[in-house]
Amino acid sequence: MEILKSLATEIQKDVRILDSDVINITNFKMQFEPAEPRYLTDERLSKTYLSKPLVKIDNENLFGELAILRFLQKDGWNGVWVDTFHGRDKKLFWNNLPPEGQASLIESSIYNILKKSDWTKDVDDLMYFP
Repeated sequence: MEILKSLATEIQKDVRILDSDVINITNFKMQFEPAEPRYLTDERLSKTYLSKPLVKIDNENLFGELAILRFLQKDGWNGVWVDTFHGRDKKLFWNNLPPEGQASLIESSIYNILKKSDWTKDVDDLMYFP
């Protein structure tokens, strides 16, 4: 996470407890350059995707979640954007912009963890793993 750390304008530490395990969490606040066009225009998509702003990193227009994922990938992590809003019933994982960017497979051990959680409350937007 060295790239994210270097881009952060603010860093905060947090602690959560999950199944009696203490989990230390580092929160990074950052800002990205707005993309042009500012929003997706593919009418096949839900209006909530069309109203979500795009940011630009390395000449690629992405949602903020995917921009963070790109930096994690550069640091050697694997991951997906867990779309908890649109994927309430069908569990959507994205590694690129919709509609083509749906991740086809997620590591089975990660998926098993997600199945045990309250999908819309316990899962943050990004799931990443070494």
